[in-house]
Amino acid sequence: ALAARRAVLRQRTALGAAFTALEVVQLGRPRGGDDAIARACLAEVELGALADRRYPSLSGGEQQRVQLARVLAQLAGRTRAALLLDEPGAALDLRQQQLVARIARRSAALGHAVVIVAHDPGFVARCADRVAVLRAGRVLADGAPGAVLTAGVLSRAFDLAVDVERTASGAVVVRDRS
Repeated sequence: ALAARRAVLRQRTALGAAFTALEVVQLGRPRGGDDAIARACLAEVELGALADRRYPSLSGGEQQRVQLARVLAQLAGRTRAALLLDEPGAALDLRQQQLVARIARRSAALGHAVVIVAHDPGFVARCADRVAVLRAGRVLADGAPGAVLTAGVLSRAFDLAVDVERTASGAVVVRDRS
């Protein structure tokens, strides 16, 4: 019952067995199988061509996207579920991070609650409508990304003097002042 209401993408998922990418995604289906949904989810993360590759042979970024496809398959056809993503941009290049941000926004538009834990303020700014910045388990600030992802807040959060710039496209760039 819980799997029907929430899907979790962990920062790292170790698999001992040599499943194919498609088989890993099928693990997200409540009753297994469902080849068409699993293939569609692999295509959504731009890995459709790797469906038959063994999971351990994939790069770290490819494995992360297979796991994202698995949680998407888990929520396929459902509404008002929770999508919990722990460092979904880890091991991904900038283009793939953009892909994850689009998927997160699309999931929210479908009615899912999307919660992302991330350390990269630029990635957070691309994904979030609301941000909570934490330090030592306490909320330093929360609100709209533009109001929260500031030099003052991020300097306190990371215990590091930083400058924050916003590009014309709205991207957030954080630079160490040292």
